[in-house]
Amino acid sequence: MHISAFIHATEDATKVIAACQQLLPPDSRNDIIFTQHKLQGHHRNPIIFLETTIQDPAVLTESITTIARQLRSTDRYLLCEDRHRYLDEKGNLYLRFD
Repeated sequence: MHISAFIHATEDATKVIAACQQLLPPDSRNDIIFTQHKLQGHHRNPIIFLETTIQDPAVLTESITTIARQLRSTDRYLLCEDRHRYLDEKGNLYLRFD
């Protein structure tokens, strides 16, 4: 599982990181490290690209469960019904959280 986020200069990086950690199982949140890459926007505005990859099967399964529990039942239903809209040709699932 790959989790990434863009943090713009107008956003509080601490809050964005905390929001990304909410996608992770509570027991693993302190163990998973997010890498930060400093980027520059079109108008030279600072942007931070935040990312991590989860490869441990147990943590991956728990992460998916954690995300699913946080979705409203209607969102879970729509995700299942319209899954072809979120899957690429290799079977990768793409979700966006605001």
